[in-house]
Amino acid sequence: AQPNLWPALPTLQIPTLLLTGSRDTRFTRIAELMAEQLPLAWHHALPCGHAPHLEAPRAYAGEVTQFLEATWNESPQWENLERTS
Repeated sequence: AQPNLWPALPTLQIPTLLLTGSRDTRFTRIAELMAEQLPLAWHHALPCGHAPHLEAPRAYAGEVTQFLEATWNESPQWENLERTS
């Protein structure tokens, strides 16, 4: 069995990108819960199913690009960068 790492999520001080497909409700909900715990989470649910990188490649690439170009230290709480579905 895998160890439960959920208690460690609030301690991670690294930007974390969570991309899901909105029609994959199970993994979108998991990502939402993770985003609530991760201090530097960027979550977005794209309009597709389980494989957004294959089903919505342009939107997926756009989110990855925005995430990589973001300046994560401009706002102490990073509220202006947090994305939710």
